[in-house]
Amino acid sequence: MAGNYPNVPSWRMAWDVDGTQLFGRDNGGSPYSISAGDKTDLNSETPDAGYPGNLFVKRTLILIFPEARDLDGYYLQGHSSGAGGPTSGPLEVSTNSTNGIDGTWTQLKGVSSDGGAFSYTGIEKTFARTAIEANTVLGIKALRFSAYGGNSRNVFGLIHLYGEPAPGVNLQRLEIWHPTLDQRLGEADLDWGDVPRNSSATRTFRIKNMHPTLTANSVRAAMSILTDTAPSVVGQAALSKDGGLTWAAQQTLSSPLGPGAISSVLQIRRTTPANATLSVWWHRLFADCTSWT
Repeated sequence: MAGNYPNVPSWRMAWDVDGTQLFGRDNGGSPYSISAGDKTDLNSETPDAGYPGNLFVKRTLILIFPEARDLDGYYLQGHSSGAGGPTSGPLEVSTNSTNGIDGTWTQLKGVSSDGGAFSYTGIEKTFARTAIEANTVLGIKALRFSAYGGNSRNVFGLIHLYGEPAPGVNLQRLEIWHPTLDQRLGEADLDWGDVPRNSSATRTFRIKNMHPTLTANSVRAAMSILTDTAPSVVGQAALSKDGGLTWAAQQTLSSPLGPGAISSVLQIRRTTPANATLSVWWHRLFADCTSWT
């Protein structure tokens, strides 16, 4: 258990920045674009910041992944700004769709109101940790679901997806690796759980080049946070590559990572101030590089 919350079923997808396409269709089938800012909001920790829908109008959101993915769980939220909250349409996944319409689709959830595929909780952030639906489907390329505005002008709140690329696909990537074992860092290993104010803790990890033939150059470990507060939570986490002698928001490895190579151990430190806001926050730790050769 991560404090008062159950462990997540898998790794949280960074679908807002990993090449996943997100677009919508209205109840007449016409497509409409969604901004990068809306994508960030939908994968954040702020339920009332998501993509706004129109009153009483059906909206469908479609996600197309850049590669086949194994989905292990999800938390989808529709936010209502008034009485008579939104109703969700079916939640569906496809292993072969290219545009959200073609291909074959499998329904994971049916139509529901105040429950089922959606959870309607206003701005209750902790629900995003306690109401994750564990449901494993392998090798999906697309996901879609709908919301019908009730007495609401903000029918899409959050889209949290848990899973990973299917085995053998998208090998040109870097993974956050276990500090001693030859395996990916566990999905809950960097979950700090419930932490008191005025406290600090440190954990360790490595970085692995997943490609069998290419070298990753100028490999960087860094962090992002999609929501903030006052005082800021951004500075609560820092990284070190020299055993804790120096700390910074990001670290670049001294040497390239060859095919299948694993870096030396890095550290991530959490320092929570005495006046920290009481809430649920998510730091996203990631690794990238400037080029592959």
